[in-house]
Amino acid sequence: MGIVDVWKSVLVRFFVVLLCLLPVTVSAASEGSDDAVRELLRLKVENSGFGCRGEMVCGTELLPALYSEGDFAPLWTESRAGELVAELANAGREGLRPNDYHYEILVELLNSFPRTGEDATHRADLDILLTDAFLLYGSHLLAGRVDPETVHPDWVPASRTKDLRQALQRALAQGVTQELNVLRPPHAGYAAMRDALARYRKFADEGGWPELPAGPSLRAGDVVFGIGILRTRLAIEGDYTGIPAEGANERYDEELKRAVIRFQARNGLVQDGVVGPATRKALNVSAAERVRQLEVNLERWRWIAAELGDRYVLVNIADFSLELVDNGTVAMEMPVVVGKNYRQTPVFSKKIQYMVFNPYWNVPHKLAAEDILTKVKRNPEYLQQQGFEVFDSWSRDAAPLDPETIDWEAVTPGSFPYRLRQKPGASNALGRVKFMFPNRFAVYLHDTPSKRLFSRPVRNFSSGCIRVQKPVELAAYLLRDQPGWSEEKIRELIESQEQKSVSLKRLVPVHLQYWTAWVGEDGTVNFRKDIYGRDQILEAALRKRPPMNRELAVHQGP
Repeated sequence: MGIVDVWKSVLVRFFVVLLCLLPVTVSAASEGSDDAVRELLRLKVENSGFGCRGEMVCGTELLPALYSEGDFAPLWTESRAGELVAELANAGREGLRPNDYHYEILVELLNSFPRTGEDATHRADLDILLTDAFLLYGSHLLAGRVDPETVHPDWVPASRTKDLRQALQRALAQGVTQELNVLRPPHAGYAAMRDALARYRKFADEGGWPELPAGPSLRAGDVVFGIGILRTRLAIEGDYTGIPAEGANERYDEELKRAVIRFQARNGLVQDGVVGPATRKALNVSAAERVRQLEVNLERWRWIAAELGDRYVLVNIADFSLELVDNGTVAMEMPVVVGKNYRQTPVFSKKIQYMVFNPYWNVPHKLAAEDILTKVKRNPEYLQQQGFEVFDSWSRDAAPLDPETIDWEAVTPGSFPYRLRQKPGASNALGRVKFMFPNRFAVYLHDTPSKRLFSRPVRNFSSGCIRVQKPVELAAYLLRDQPGWSEEKIRELIESQEQKSVSLKRLVPVHLQYWTAWVGEDGTVNFRKDIYGRDQILEAALRKRPPMNRELAVHQGP
């Protein structure tokens, strides 16, 4: 931001504060002028798809009902108007843009409002734009600026809903700031992300951090050019807090190694203290890019339900991690494996209803036709070795077939008619337990025989479902309120290889989310690689103008 922009911002805020102190109201005028304003308001809001002062008005479907309730009288006093404009000036703290809410034209109209005489058009336009700005901004705080399903087909929002008409009435009567605070996401994670965004914007405004030059990997004990740059780089974000010994700025000492490990942990990298290619690449992501990443993930917080539950499971797909939260405390956490890039794990919230121990695996048709068929053609014994049964169709009374009687070379993915089912056992792809929360994507949490995958830093290997590292421990915790289901009892059941479904008396919400940036409970700002390429798509959508009516029509309440 240049010095001219800084002074412009200061002057705008000065005028906004001054307007809040003035006792005169926008609607204070002679009776004849009031009639003229009412008539103009009626004509404007009843004209479908209208604009105002060159501004697109998004709430054209809601405004007629709002104004007709008060016989088209102006809604806004000057003090409430100043309060709203002051809030819009800070929309950037939410990762939003003030001018999407008529900010500059509102400042101009307020500053040029006639103190003597009457200007009905001026007053009507100001009132309409104030109302539209509140409704649109409030809607974006409430449920997001972008409809996630328009940019991500497999993303189902759990958006919060409130009656925006009532919110507006409360704001006019009790205070705009107070009401907007109610509309913001209530989660501590959202507030922490706002603070992180402000911090990283300051980094960017101050020039960011130095780029680490190309070169060989850096290790503890090295004394080479570039160590001083690394030290400075890590100090800016707070990973390095020490002071090198005199003349030792270019020495890679143990304190610097600990700082590198802290950085690696925050960025989901192998925590070895070595500045190799992956760590160097993460170090050289600019502050401006981190700002954009935080803005994108702030928007995702606005797509989340207000209440996550007293006890819930949270999966962060981009972090390959699972947390079980109980009464605000993380009771259990573990690594997970998520979907491949071409079979991405979807984003949604449901409730875990039951678990299946020693499950059969009915292989999805597409997976059987495209993946397993290829393996069978390479190894005719594959089905028997892996414990698969073959049925002639997907009907309830499908007949079992001997796989050795089938000419697999003649079968193609397009002509694959069979259903494959894998028996319970050590090689079963679902492992020994699966956690079911019925959904249209047919995904769930489950065990896996491929335990080695959990040690890898990047874990997108599944076909969409989530593989968990500690299935028995997770099952025992979810069943802890049901007598007779100790961890020992669960292991005994597993050893029996008997398939058994167990319903949860207390259904547990599960939230599959996708965050490439978040703030930990200790205040640490974390970043992850955008494994599915979703950040760029959402960033582009956030740059577009708000769509007409979508937010207001969906979220105006009953």
